[in-house]
Amino acid sequence: MNMKYEILKIKFRLLIKKHPPIYKILKRLRDSRSEEILCKSFNNLCIEGYPSSANSFLFVLLQHLNKNLSMGHHTHSIANIKLAYKYKIPIIIVIRTPIDAIASRIVRFGCHLDEGILEYIDFYKFILENYNKFLILDFEEITRNTEGAIKKISSFTDINLKYNDINKLKEKVFNYIKDWSEKRGNYIKMSLPVKKREIEKSKIKKIIIKSEKYKSALNIYNEIKKS
Repeated sequence: MNMKYEILKIKFRLLIKKHPPIYKILKRLRDSRSEEILCKSFNNLCIEGYPSSANSFLFVLLQHLNKNLSMGHHTHSIANIKLAYKYKIPIIIVIRTPIDAIASRIVRFGCHLDEGILEYIDFYKFILENYNKFLILDFEEITRNTEGAIKKISSFTDINLKYNDINKLKEKVFNYIKDWSEKRGNYIKMSLPVKKREIEKSKIKKIIIKSEKYKSALNIYNEIKKS
């Protein structure tokens, strides 16, 4: 009974995250940063994805490439994507393999296994159904082939993105995220690899793989990659 109740609560939260008017009201009540991250008509760009999928890395990278960029980002919600589409703002979706993204989400933020998997399925099912409306970038592409990702973004958005040395640029991004996390006392939740977290993630992955729901998440990921 308790588990069924928890699943109902999760599904209700996911439903709210699909509806911009309701989501905006609740987001503003709960998050003091909501005005910064919710999409508005004057934004140049929207970045969204499941948590722990290089959202922060890409956001900070673009800030370093063009300081004048105004972005909606980091709500991890379908509602914000719908707002961006309404305002005709270019939308970049980041995606990561479900096993890595979900494990990282659970370890970093302590969410329930079913919540982590259902969030992934709900978010990327919407992306799959509307994939031609976005630029979709994979975690590995963003973090390893960063130059290629930048070229794709520049072509997709017509935004000027200048840099001289990609390695120095990436180092600046990593240092910025690390410093920001340490100042806020969020080192363990930092959106960069942390050795202690990696050990926990390897344990969680074994549990995730056994879940029936995980198969749906993996199928959706594979379908998006094929699209």
